[in-house]
Amino acid sequence: VVFLNEIQITGTTLCKDNQNGYFIQLEITGGLPEYYGYGTYPINFPEASMNYDADLGKAVGEIGPIPNDARFTVNVFTDANLCVGGPTIFEHFCEPSVESCANGVAIDTREDCSQLDELGTYTVFVSFNNGTPPYSVMVPDIVQGTVGADEVFSFEIQAGEPYDIVVTDANECTGNYTSDLILPCTTLAVELLSFSGEAVENGNQIDWLTVSETNTSHFELLHSTDGVNFQSITTIEAAGNSTSIRTYEFLDKQTDIGIHYYQLKQFDEDGSFNLSEVIAIHRGEENNYYFEVHPVPVIDRLHVSFTTSEREEVTLKVYSINGDLISTQQVKVNGTQHSTILEVQDYSTGVYFLVLDDGESRRIRKFVKE
Repeated sequence: VVFLNEIQITGTTLCKDNQNGYFIQLEITGGLPEYYGYGTYPINFPEASMNYDADLGKAVGEIGPIPNDARFTVNVFTDANLCVGGPTIFEHFCEPSVESCANGVAIDTREDCSQLDELGTYTVFVSFNNGTPPYSVMVPDIVQGTVGADEVFSFEIQAGEPYDIVVTDANECTGNYTSDLILPCTTLAVELLSFSGEAVENGNQIDWLTVSETNTSHFELLHSTDGVNFQSITTIEAAGNSTSIRTYEFLDKQTDIGIHYYQLKQFDEDGSFNLSEVIAIHRGEENNYYFEVHPVPVIDRLHVSFTTSEREEVTLKVYSINGDLISTQQVKVNGTQHSTILEVQDYSTGVYFLVLDDGESRRIRKFVKE
């Protein structure tokens, strides 16, 4: 019997910040390394080989992460002399780092009241930050579940009832949230997508888009020359109830050279009202601003031509008829006259709205995709 160089398996357990479980810095020495083989991983780790480093005279590698408290067994099946090594058993527990849990798991909620049913039930959407997925989520007496990275947790609740959310991440860090929504869930009467204006040949063109309307009565368009004292210049009937984009416009022909300020006053059916932001339009002796799109309808490429003041960049945004933002494009400009092309071949057939924002004003054009 020839006694050969014994195979030795050693290792050091490691804990790493923001990692669930432990790692092993593994070393294998002795034997004939040509056939250093395999670690047997009974906790569902895949079999793996470790390469012999002739300069170090051993095989070195890191294994992990291994679930906390799990027993990890390493064997060398065979070397060149058919000798075996091991088993060597590792077992460890890594406490979640204080730093990784310092701020806890952040919980963001969004209450969707747009689909209230006859019982007053609505949906709450929940997302998580500052933690390590997966997240175990519990809403006491309502629901519990697990979500991964970039997933959104949701549940339904009756309007007016408070709720609590408790979450635990993979590192046993926790987060808590208590709702303050104790009043009945209500929707905004008007969700305003855009309120804009531009100087045109015959006056000042004012446009606004709403994404949704609930029990709206009418709009009043207010005008001012000093930005402080406003007067109503027209009244336009509202849609009342709508869940798709509605367009409104008015051409103010009573305009002199100078700065004109406009504000929108939206009235509900119960007489209450809300005021929009104030926009300003500069009307000079000559206004050569234009914003055109063609062809309409369009199949694949929408040509956009516009003029601006001296700007380095403008933003073009496309919205669907339902108010969903489809695309955003930053356009570098040089001078005042510009043109660009929007690729719309992948858009679904329907009506879209293109909004141009040059930092001073927002202008809107509608186009149809065939």
